[in-house]
Order: sequence, then structure tokens, then C-alpha cells
Amino acid sequence: MNNFPLLKLLDRHGDYIAILIALAPPLLGGWFVWNGGASWIWAIAAVVLGLILYVFVKSYVELVRLMVDMLLPK
Repeated sequence: MNNFPLLKLLDRHGDYIAILIALAPPLLGGWFVWNGGASWIWAIAAVVLGLILYVFVKSYVELVRLMVDMLLPK
């Protein structure tokens, strides 16, 4: 596992990384709406995009965990 630091990082902290990536679009969408640069429709679209990103990143993290569990020696 010492040869694969990114896999180790994703194995340990993948859930938090997925949440942080998923929160970025809604926070930016809310910021744009708050500053008057976009309508509330864009904020809703940003929340939907955040949910989609969460599912994709979470599935990637689970695939990495599967690879770590099955393929790397312990």
C-alpha cells in the first residue's frame, strides 16, 4: 500500500472527498444567486448537479475500495 498513496487516501477519506466535491456546485450556485448573478433556477440545477456528482464520486470511491481489498496485498 506504500506504493499507492492516492489509493490509500481514497480508501481512508473517500466519503469525505465525495461530500466535499458534491457540495461545491450548490455552494457556488447559492453564492451566484445571493449576489444577483443568476436566477433561483440555477441554484436548483446546482443542487441536482451536486447530487449527481456525489453518486459518481461515491461509486468511484467504492470501486477503488474494491480494488484495494481484492488486488493489493495486505
